[in-house]
Amino acid sequence: MNKFKKIISALAVSIAFGALASCSSSSFYSEWKEAGAEIEEENVFSLLTVDEVVAKREAKESFVIFAGSSLKSGAVSAVSEIQAAADNLDYTGKVYFVNTKDILASISLKKEATQKLGVVEIDSSNLVAVCYHSGDVFFDTSSTYTDHYDRFKISGSISYNALAVYTFEYYKVEA
Repeated sequence: MNKFKKIISALAVSIAFGALASCSSSSFYSEWKEAGAEIEEENVFSLLTVDEVVAKREAKESFVIFAGSSLKSGAVSAVSEIQAAADNLDYTGKVYFVNTKDILASISLKKEATQKLGVVEIDSSNLVAVCYHSGDVFFDTSSTYTDHYDRFKISGSISYNALAVYTFEYYKVEA
């Protein structure tokens, strides 16, 4: 009987986590689609909180995040561009994404998130892409003072297509 209770408990926990994950994915889709992003419900984005990014940094992981708010038209266009790149390349992984919409509503939250993410700023009209190598910031597109910034520029602007392809190739997140 005790073993049966453990199995039922484990099943209930996995269903709850699955429901949370699908709600998170669904809320990302709803918010960004409503803002005008050209994405489908099954999209390439996987939401992380700022604290989850901190945990990955502390674990010395290497990864890329995109951070932005659906209230910024440039960010909405960038989300569409990243999704289109994934679709064109048949990318089967995910892209880490930090939604800054609620963070930007508070000066203290904005300051705290900026410090925790290790970026110059997160209040951009576009997405901010941050690459972490072994937990340290390798590049941050909110800073024009990094050696790696220029590799993603086309005609003076950041190419989110180039950033997406770079992320897919070197920092693939398994789905």
